[in-house]
Amino acid sequence: MQRLEEMLAVVLKTEKYWKERKKTISDKMKNRNNKLVAMKKAKATRYSYKKVEAEWFSLNREYNAVPETLVVVRHRRDGLRGVIGLITELETATAEKAEELNSFDIVLKSYEIARICDTLYSRGADLSKNDRKCFSELACKYAKTVTEDFIKYYYKKKVYFKMLKKMYPDEIGDDLFAKKIEPAWKDCFDIRARAFDFECYMIALEWNRKEQDRFYLPRRECLRNLEDINGQKVDLVADYQDLLDGKLDILTVSLPQRVGKSRLSLFFLSMYCFKNLKNSIVGIGHSAGLVGTFYEEILMYFTTPKDYRVFEIFKGHLVGKNNAEKGTINIDKQLGIPSFTFRSIDGNITGQTDASLLNYVDDLIKDQSEIINKRIADNIWSKFNNLVLGRAKQDIPLLFVGTLWGDNCPLTRLIVEYKNDNNPKHRFRQFAWCNSKLESQFDYQYKVGFNTRHFKKLERTMKRADLALWNAMYMGKPIPREGRPFNILQYYIDLPEEKPDFVCAFVDVAVAEGGDKYSMPIGNVYEGTKSIYIHDVIYSNRGTDYTIPRTVDKIKQHNIEKVEFEEKEGAVGKKVNFGIASKVDELLRKDNYRCDIGNHSGSGLKSKLSRILSTANEILGIETDFGYKIYYLDEELRVGNMEYNDFIDCVRNFSEVIVKQEDDAPDSLSGLISYCVDGKKKGKVVVLDKRKWLPY
Repeated sequence: MQRLEEMLAVVLKTEKYWKERKKTISDKMKNRNNKLVAMKKAKATRYSYKKVEAEWFSLNREYNAVPETLVVVRHRRDGLRGVIGLITELETATAEKAEELNSFDIVLKSYEIARICDTLYSRGADLSKNDRKCFSELACKYAKTVTEDFIKYYYKKKVYFKMLKKMYPDEIGDDLFAKKIEPAWKDCFDIRARAFDFECYMIALEWNRKEQDRFYLPRRECLRNLEDINGQKVDLVADYQDLLDGKLDILTVSLPQRVGKSRLSLFFLSMYCFKNLKNSIVGIGHSAGLVGTFYEEILMYFTTPKDYRVFEIFKGHLVGKNNAEKGTINIDKQLGIPSFTFRSIDGNITGQTDASLLNYVDDLIKDQSEIINKRIADNIWSKFNNLVLGRAKQDIPLLFVGTLWGDNCPLTRLIVEYKNDNNPKHRFRQFAWCNSKLESQFDYQYKVGFNTRHFKKLERTMKRADLALWNAMYMGKPIPREGRPFNILQYYIDLPEEKPDFVCAFVDVAVAEGGDKYSMPIGNVYEGTKSIYIHDVIYSNRGTDYTIPRTVDKIKQHNIEKVEFEEKEGAVGKKVNFGIASKVDELLRKDNYRCDIGNHSGSGLKSKLSRILSTANEILGIETDFGYKIYYLDEELRVGNMEYNDFIDCVRNFSEVIVKQEDDAPDSLSGLISYCVDGKKKGKVVVLDKRKWLPY
């Protein structure tokens, strides 16, 4: 407010100056006119007369320009007075009154402030940078009040109209909505879109389309409330906004297929180009067919004003010369550097326009066949580095969206390359189809997304057929296909009718809270059939406050007779979870429960891998002359059992070729065989015939 009052004082001084200037010029013109009359009577020389006459004409031009200047100054004066008056009126309203007015009056007053400030900004080319910034920020601030009102209306239409009708019984109706409310919403979204607010741009862009035909609004609630694969709440639109604001250098987004990641990104590109139309955005995809769809989609936004309002938002711009064959689109120009260039990674990128504004990459891998072929995957990665990153101008941001197909995937390699840098300007997002409650994250309005039942149906058919493909396409988890010995496991629905010979458990103690998993498979052992049924597990990294009481409860619940702990010596209560066996034994003794508790020191990486592979047949449930077969709960019996599901995923994802990986589940199964069931044979390494059990 103080800044506005200072600006108004300056404008009033300017107005006063021009009024006085107009009078001064008028007096000078009269003086020159009288002089000319006198010179004419005195028959002065032609040179002297022409000189005075030229002075009169110069003053006359200046005099005629003063009214135009005064119109601009007075317009600015009236605008500032109006803004100051409206802001004062809103600020002096009581909290109770403001609550009453918020539905309509405050919205319209805020709209007037935003509209006036936006006009002052757009017509203020002669203003200082700080003054223009002040008008822009005020316009966006009060436009936000109006746009937030629209969001309330969009999700609570009936409540909104009921409230308005109660407040304005004689006015409410289609006329009031069409003439006042809707134009206010529309203009305010435009104002914020011009200030590069990504969400407001998407809403404003599709304003003329039917609700069910729009892309963003039916998906808004889901896209702004996602949960990544680590359980962290994520606002994906805010991530794109941070990239737009220059807060990020790299943003990667991995979403399940067909949920709208490419279209969301193309909306982003159509706005981003207006940051600097002299520079170029380069988009790369896996094939000419894919980038062709990007070209057509972007061009559609610029050439169908009936559906998309790009040039109503960013006024004064036009589509220039385009070339479908070269994949180039121009805004405001016919020649020179194109605003957009779309090329395929397998096409000829060399010699094309370098990215000077933004690099956009969308799915460089066509399908899983390219990942299985290491030579093809390495070639694509090399092209990405040399022809995409290598040809970008300095400090150009990168937006990379796609599927994490596997370790050889360029998107996965990029994440691995930069993730450990802990650079706040690098952000990597990975999303599964479901949240932690196993509910679909993409159940959009108007049935344009996919509900939980749809994904469950896909999971049932795909997961058992190809776990790697399911995890890549819908779980946001790339899995190496090479060296995965436990892809196919044996499952059970009903336990044998006879009682087990004994019940045992093995605990692979977590090293630190939040790091490794505390893994405890619990097995019913049947000596006659050499079978072990894993009917329950503990699989968590939540720390000793959770795992110790839960371990004690599970031992008593399942009448476990033997538990072996793999741990190092230490004390409970510290961040490092050592000394678990003695604490569990102590708690069981207090409850008068007898259980054979043992512990031993953990093994190194090399001996751990050897132990896991030595019990591979047992883990796979393959019948041999010397070992046991392990059976796991069927998928239908572990619906909602997150720990058991994570345990099974860890077993199936284990790779014998990766050094750093989550291997707690298969390691604890191996320990169960070696220390609890087959103690006499522990450490025995058996040469296995891979043809019998490896899925490749």
